[in-house]
Amino acid sequence: MLGRVNLIFDKDGIYEILLGTNGIKPALRPIGLIKSGNSLKARIYKGTLTLANLFRNDICSINFASPKDFWYAMKDKIPYSFYYNVPVLRHHAIAKCSVLDGDKDPAEIIIDIIDYKDLTLPNMLLRRGDYLLIDLLINFSRIDIYKGEELSRLLLIIKYEISVIQKTSPDFIPIIEEIKSEILSKGYKLN
Repeated sequence: MLGRVNLIFDKDGIYEILLGTNGIKPALRPIGLIKSGNSLKARIYKGTLTLANLFRNDICSINFASPKDFWYAMKDKIPYSFYYNVPVLRHHAIAKCSVLDGDKDPAEIIIDIIDYKDLTLPNMLLRRGDYLLIDLLINFSRIDIYKGEELSRLLLIIKYEISVIQKTSPDFIPIIEEIKSEILSKGYKLN
């Protein structure tokens, strides 16, 4: 719905949100929502629970959350409720998510907002590390997808992001330590 898209997303760009899906199993996962003109879309990788859910149920939720919520959502440790039979957080919109080409990787998803609730988003002063944590989590989620030179570059970026977050948002250090531990447990080094 054109009016709702522009009411919620007033500028073109990529909005990092938590996409709620259900079909196989409820999930809230970080997704870059692309707003261009009057349209919303996303790219979702094959082999993910998010895409598998969308093949079974094309209703999804667009959830606006804090950077900490992104981490806890990735770890399936975030409390949520259900609306339209998909997981939602307090600030959310409901949408129809149409998979354009499920054979492409990532698959392109067209998103049409059909309902929204409590979008009086609180004014938040975010620090550099707050924004960077979201990017770090997106990059962390790609470690098992990338290979070779692409993976080497990704690990360098992750190392940089970790150092900046530790300096600019020290309350995220416990999350950073968990991320570092998981990276090391996969056999990668951040030196």
